Amino acid sequence: MINFVDLNLNIFKEFNFMLYEQRFFQNMIELYDGNQIKYKYIGEDVFKNKKLCPLLVDLNTVGDQLKESFLNELILVNFTKNIYDFDRMFIAQNLFKSKLDLNDMAEFLTQQMILGKSDKFLFRFYDPRVSIHLDAILFEDNKIYKNIYSSWRGRFLNNVEEYIVSLNFNFMKVDLNDGINYKKNMNVSQIESINKNIREKINDNFSKKRKVVNENDFLNIIHEIYRKNGVV
Repeated sequence: MINFVDLNLNIFKEFNFMLYEQRFFQNMIELYDGNQIKYKYIGEDVFKNKKLCPLLVDLNTVGDQLKESFLNELILVNFTKNIYDFDRMFIAQNLFKSKLDLNDMAEFLTQQMILGKSDKFLFRFYDPRVSIHLDAILFEDNKIYKNIYSSWRGRFLNNVEEYIVSLNFNFMKVDLNDGINYKKNMNVSQIESINKNIREKINDNFSKKRKVVNENDFLNIIHEIYRKNGVV
């Protein structure tokens, strides 16, 4: 499912792309242009406005001398302001390790974002509050009748070697092959209520212990909520 990651410089250097929602982190384009860092707006046909599009940043174009300051002075100081720790995300909401180039990665992510055939819909997998549930969402509880996400996992694993998201003021590695025995796949419509329960549980845990939840507490809370919702 997920494992916490200490995003230091050596780990950061392994990743090729950063994807985030601009509505949370505005006015970064000038910085990228000034440092000749390449980027792409994702899903322009869907959002109809560049300012609303998720932004894909090509970390391959961040020079070696700039990487440390990019991590320490941009990524680790820009985060969402929210009263709940669960919703606090650094600007590196998504980090991908991939061999794709910028254009191919942008096309791939757009493909993963838009699902359905005749009735297309937006799958907000790039929101870390969805990403942490990907393994449960993609679980195939019926091997004969494939669900709409049946090919999503395969395409993702073919193009992404490692995937890190930011949530709960931390960085977490998302594993789509962790072998958890789910009772059923999580319906996307459940995510909002499940996240509400997780958010409240984390807040309650902080109120009682007066400290931010650690990795084990966080994972235990998620599994507890999963059990209550019949997912595991």
